[in-house]
Amino acid sequence: LVLMARHLNGVDADYVGAQNREGGYAAAEHLCSHGCRRIAFVGGYADSSAREERARGVEEFLNEHGLTLNAEHSVVCEPARPPAREAALRLLTNDPGIDGFVCFSDVVAFGVLDAIADMGRSIGSDVRVIGFDDVHDAELNRPSLSSVAVPARETGRRAAQLVLERAAGSTEPTVREEFPVKLEPRETCGCPRPQLLA
Repeated sequence: LVLMARHLNGVDADYVGAQNREGGYAAAEHLCSHGCRRIAFVGGYADSSAREERARGVEEFLNEHGLTLNAEHSVVCEPARPPAREAALRLLTNDPGIDGFVCFSDVVAFGVLDAIADMGRSIGSDVRVIGFDDVHDAELNRPSLSSVAVPARETGRRAAQLVLERAAGSTEPTVREEFPVKLEPRETCGCPRPQLLA
C-alpha cells in the first residue's frame, strides 16, 4: 500500500505527495505582496490532509506578518465548482472586505472566480485569487488563473516505483516524500497574462 497526495493519520504506509504547506505559504505571501490583507481559504473536505496542510501554510504566513486567517474565512466545501461558488458568495456577502482567496484546488478557484464576477467585483484588482494544482485550463482561462503547481507526474512515478519495490519484498523503513511546488502567478492575482506559445 502506497498513499499518494493524501496521507491518513495512524496508517503506517509509504506516502508520496507535494509540499502543500509550503505552497499555501507561498500563495499567501504572493497575495500580500499585492496588498491583500483579508485573505480567505476555500475548499476541500474537513478530513483532507492536503486541505489541512495548505490552509496551515496560509495561516503560518499571515500569523508571521501580523494578520490572521479567521475561522469564518477558512471554509470547507466539496472540491467542485458550484459548491465553491456558493461558499465564496457567502463569504463575500458576509465580509465584503475580503480581498484575496487561496483555494484548495483550481476547480475550487474557478467557482470562486464565478462568485466574484457574480458580485460585480474586479478579479485581479478588487479580489485576487490563487488556486492549487495548476491544471491545464488554469493558464488558458480568461482571466488566466494563478496557481500553485504540484508535481503530479513525479509524484505518480515515485509512488509506482515504491509499489513495485514493496511488491518485490523491500523491507526499507516507511517512506514519506514530498516534492517541491511552484507558484505560477497570472492574471487572477494581478500579474500580467503569460505569453502562450502559438
